[in-house]
Amino acid sequence: MAETKIIQEDAIRSRLLTTLGIQKPQAAATPSESRSDNSNINPPTLFRLHGRESAFRQSLNDSTEERRRHSRRPSRKPIVKFDCDVLVQPIASHKSFSQRIKNTLWTSTDELKDNAYRNQVEFEAEGWDYRKALEEEDMYIDAETGELVHPFWIEQQGRKEELRT
Repeated sequence: MAETKIIQEDAIRSRLLTTLGIQKPQAAATPSESRSDNSNINPPTLFRLHGRESAFRQSLNDSTEERRRHSRRPSRKPIVKFDCDVLVQPIASHKSFSQRIKNTLWTSTDELKDNAYRNQVEFEAEGWDYRKALEEEDMYIDAETGELVHPFWIEQQGRKEELRT
């Protein structure tokens, strides 16, 4: 009984990881397992763009100002060619994920605000100049988490300790 539950949990985990694209589909041991594993995976579908039968062309940069600026050059219009037959891979809706998976995949508003504040403070410490932005090799590494830490936070912590003494 317990072994069956473990096998079912492994199958569920495998289907989820495959659906999310984290893991490649594995060959199933039995036909019944194969049917259940493939039932949640949507195969790509071939669609025809705009109901057209053949490829079509669309001009780029076709504004009159753009034409006047390049009038001295030979008139060779840049074009993009679209194939009418496209393969569409359906993706899972955000509604189909459990709350645990949603929390893993997406950032909460509180975490987003914290990140924005941290980025603003670090950018200010770099003189509001993107050319002075520190690279990863200029950061400290937190020994416990392995995360990169901007030198500003280390210096700030040092100043607070100096004020206490």
